[in-house]
Amino acid sequence: MDDLHRNQKQAMEGRWFAQFVWFDRKARAAGRWHYLLRIVAILGGIAIPALVNVTRRPRGPFHYVNGAILALGLLVAASVALEEFFRWGERWRHYRHTAEMLKSEGWSFIEFAGRYAHRERPTHSALYPAFAARVEDLIRHDVQVYLTRIAPEQQEDVDRDRRRIGKEVLGRPDSTPSPDEA
Repeated sequence: MDDLHRNQKQAMEGRWFAQFVWFDRKARAAGRWHYLLRIVAILGGIAIPALVNVTRRPRGPFHYVNGAILALGLLVAASVALEEFFRWGERWRHYRHTAEMLKSEGWSFIEFAGRYAHRERPTHSALYPAFAARVEDLIRHDVQVYLTRIAPEQQEDVDRDRRRIGKEVLGRPDSTPSPDEA
């Protein structure tokens, strides 16, 4: 990589590497949220029936368990709702996919592998334009997927919740259900 021009090295660090690091961090954060919320929902969902069974006993010091059941039920419902709304699992898979694609592209470029492999030993400097174009394609694809799959679904959830709240809680006459709710 010593044959790269200074501006190519800076661009590679500022664009490819910075994007890889950003996607890697976002993937790890989304993965943590996804697993945390799913584990709370699973364990809470398992614990609630057991706690309900304990409170059905005719005697015993279990009067405080009803409050725990309520709190745990709310925690489970909140975990499921947050996971559904923020789509942490989808985000995690999306970010991880893009991070791995960027990492793979970088290693292929550095090692003259894949699309950068040629019979004659090329230079990194000569192959840099193809590498930069491929990185931009990956980033452009990521933005397109995010805007068409993840963000619109989240906005649809917000719109659907607003319509439901308007109809159920506020009793507004202008809060008619959408075709998918009817």
